[in-house]
Parts: sequence; C-alpha cells; structure tokens
Amino acid sequence: MRRLLVAFLLPSLLLACATQRGPLPVPEGLLQEDPFDARYKVHCDTVSGKTVCVMTGNALRPFSPRYPLLTLGVVSETDKEGAPRYFLRTVFVNEGRWLNIGRGSSLRIVIDGESTELRGAGSKGSRYTGKDHKLYEVALFGAPADLIQKIAKARAVGVSLQGDFLLEKSFGNVNTLYFRQFVQHYIERTPTPEK
Repeated sequence: MRRLLVAFLLPSLLLACATQRGPLPVPEGLLQEDPFDARYKVHCDTVSGKTVCVMTGNALRPFSPRYPLLTLGVVSETDKEGAPRYFLRTVFVNEGRWLNIGRGSSLRIVIDGESTELRGAGSKGSRYTGKDHKLYEVALFGAPADLIQKIAKARAVGVSLQGDFLLEKSFGNVNTLYFRQFVQHYIERTPTPEK
C-alpha cells in the first residue's frame, strides 16, 4: 500500500516541481517597469522589522529599438540590528527571447572608464511571462554604498548584463539624476524601520 501511494504521488510531485521551475505569470508591479519613457519610483515597505526601499523603472538608453529593455535600480535594506545593505537591481524585458541571467559575475558597470564586475544569484527564480510574448527577468547584485555613490556622481556610466547574449546600455542625464536622488534620500539619510 505504501509503495502504491509513493508510486502514485511521485509523478504528481515531480510535475509540481517542474511547474514551479518554469517562468511564472508576470506580477502587476513588474508590468509597470516596461514604460514607454523612463520613469522612476521608490517604494518603501517595512516587513518584520526591516525597511526595504526599491528604485524601479529607471530604464536605460538607447530606447530604440524598445526591446530588449533594461532598467537599473537600487534596493536598500535596513533592519534594527545591522548595517544597511544595498543591491543593484536589473530588470530585463524582451519579446520572445530570454537573456537567462546567470549566477556569478554577470553585471559590469563602467563608471567614467573604470570597470567593476558584480556578482549575483542570476534570474533563475525571477523569470516571468507576460502578454504578447513578453519575457521579464529580475536579478539582484550586492553593491557597497560607495559604488552607488560613484554611479550617482559619474559623468558617464555604461551597463553590461551577460546571459545567453550580452546586453549593453548606458545612462542618460535622467538616470544619473535618479541615482543622485536615491543616494540623498536612502543612503545619506538611511531610513529607519518603524517600531
């Protein structure tokens, strides 16, 4: 009886695991990061004693062709006990072709000619499918505050994201302004968790 039950449940469990590994439907909030023009928003939430602030919608140029689109944002995470942690957050949007951002040093930032590679877990757990064959991938890369401040002060910033192919974009004046605003509000004045 026990073997029969295992034999019956195993295919269902394998199917469930295989289904969870595939792309998920795109969350509503992520749809707002595919703007016609670059937009910038910061959302802060306090959950379990942490204050997490996320810069979203900072689309990089060129915008023509529109896809593949790449945004580069910042995440700050502060809790009651430890020092703040920061991440650069990439959102890739394309039609019909995945980038498949891999684990490791897949993000390169060139700040006024000086190149820095950042490591992350890749987009494997954050791949989504939307309407009209649109594909979305999100990846986080740990970044020190001084790197984010350098980006905010730079004259020229280039961004390269490696996956199945190399995607290269660059900052315009608006992108630099958004980073400056984030640094002023969320790094120089670190938000504190609500009690």
